[in-house]
Order: sequence, then structure tokens, then C-alpha cells
Amino acid sequence: MNMLVFSQRHLIAMLNFASLAAFCALAAHWTWIVFAPDPIALLAQAEKAPQESRVDKIVAGHVFGGGAPNGQSRLPPGLRLDGIFAPARGKPGAAIFTEEGRGSRAVLVGNEVVPGFLLEAIAADHAVLLHDGEKTMLRLRQIAPDLDLEAK
Repeated sequence: MNMLVFSQRHLIAMLNFASLAAFCALAAHWTWIVFAPDPIALLAQAEKAPQESRVDKIVAGHVFGGGAPNGQSRLPPGLRLDGIFAPARGKPGAAIFTEEGRGSRAVLVGNEVVPGFLLEAIAADHAVLLHDGEKTMLRLRQIAPDLDLEAK
């Protein structure tokens, strides 16, 4: 009789432990589904340099005026925009900048990229930097060729 009671207690304890383990696994699974970060699509870098459009050539040639477009000459030398993380669910977005000799780093909107340059806003293809009250747009470098989605 004593042995029967002992085995029932062990059976109940094992069932309680198994139920607790299953509950914890389900809670972890659903927590990950609800609070998981949004997926990020990465594009492979093209083998050849991207071709410039006619408009880019005209702007680069300063055909309609002197100076660099959008205040590009005021940017620190060697600063390049390499990626953008779009904002989701009310969170601030971020941009990946590469500085010559310092490597790459992510900067949240509202923080300084380099001393004196504040990351004010981001869009799908550019970031807006604020320096001494003036806005400067820094375009995202194209790393993949344009795809013709209408071709069959």
C-alpha cells in the first residue's frame, strides 16, 4: 500500500513538471512571435559598379549651378551611408554609416553621426543630417542592379 502511494506521488510530480515545461515552452514561443523584430532584407553587393543615370550625371557636373548638390561638400570627408533600418511600430529608425578609418556603426534617429552632425530623419533611400541648422541629404549607395519587374 505504501509503495502504491509513493508511485502515485512520483507520477503526479512528473506530470506537474511536464505540464510546467510545456507551459514555459508555449509561453516562450508566443512571446517570440508577438515581440520578434521585423525581418530585414539584405541585398548582395553587385559585381560591377552601378551605372549613373543621366540626371545623376547632370547633377554631378553642376550644369545648373556651382557647388555640390544638397550641401554634400559640408559633409565630413569619408562619411558614407550604407544602410537604413526603417522605423516600425512607433520606434525610431536607424541608419548605418561608414567613416573612413573608423568602420561602420548604426545610429538611431535623433543621435549624432559625427560631432556636429545629427541624424534628423530617414527615408527609404536617404538620410537627413542636421548641421548648424542646415539640413543635408545623404543618399543610400545602390549596391544591387535595378530590376525590371514588368519584363516577362
